[in-house]
Amino acid sequence: MKIDTDYLKGFLKAFQESKQPFTNIHELRKAGFDCQDEQFIFHLQILEDKGLVQEATDRDLGYEFTAGGQLVWREKPLRLTAAGHEFIDNLEKSEVWEIIKKDFTQESIGTIIEVAKNLAIGFAKERLKKYLS
Repeated sequence: MKIDTDYLKGFLKAFQESKQPFTNIHELRKAGFDCQDEQFIFHLQILEDKGLVQEATDRDLGYEFTAGGQLVWREKPLRLTAAGHEFIDNLEKSEVWEIIKKDFTQESIGTIIEVAKNLAIGFAKERLKKYLS
C-alpha cells in the first residue's frame, strides 16, 4: 500500500483540530475516518513509526489483531507529538503543500517530512530577508 498524501494530511488535521490535547478512535470516526479501513491502520502505523502520533499514556495505540486476523479497537487517547504538529503545520503552508502534491507524492514518508520541513524553512528564510535588509 502506498501513502496517500491527501489522506495523510486530512488524518493529521483531524488530530490537530481536536478540542483536547488528544483525540481517540471515536473522535476520528466522527471526523470521517473509518478505523476498520486498511488505509486508516496503514497511515496510523506509518505516523507511529515516524514518531508523529502516539498514545497519550502507555504507548499502546489501542488496536490489536486477533488470531483470525480481525482488527479490534479499544478507545485510547491518541496525540500528535511535537514532530507531528510541526509536520502538519508545514503541510498547511499552501506553497509547501502545492510543491508536495506536484512533485513528491511518490516519495517515502521520511522524504515528505524532510521536504516539507526544508521548504518551510526556505520560505521562512526568504520572508526573513526583508526584515534583515
